[in-house]
Amino acid sequence: MRRHVLASVVGAICWLTSLPAVTRADDALMLPKGTFRLYSDAHFYLPFDKRYDPDGKPEALGADFNRSLDSRVFPLLTPLDRFVGGRASLGDARVSIDIDLVEVEFALQYGVTDRLTLGVMVPYPDNLRSSRSPPAAFR
Repeated sequence: MRRHVLASVVGAICWLTSLPAVTRADDALMLPKGTFRLYSDAHFYLPFDKRYDPDGKPEALGADFNRSLDSRVFPLLTPLDRFVGGRASLGDARVSIDIDLVEVEFALQYGVTDRLTLGVMVPYPDNLRSSRSPPAAFR
């Protein structure tokens, strides 16, 4: 009997913790019956332009896009390879990526009773991405 109760309690805790997207406890403020609350919250992050490679060394975010734009990337250039004595190329891609994250949450709450408040939260992530590639004449 004790094992059954313990298994039920552990199962209920595991089930409840698996619902973070459905349930949310913010500030535990209970609204008086019949009142609404509308608010917003913002999270600002530092801009970044680097990431870590598998060896733990920092590298530019655009490192995967920095490559030669030759017939390996564009197979339609393959017939031109024999005319250029190597691989036909459109040049080199050099890309720089910067990301600036801002997350804003809007929430509407309603006091159903003095001890029960229901609410809806709508997240609005604003990911500002900028990428730069210098013109071919300046490479």
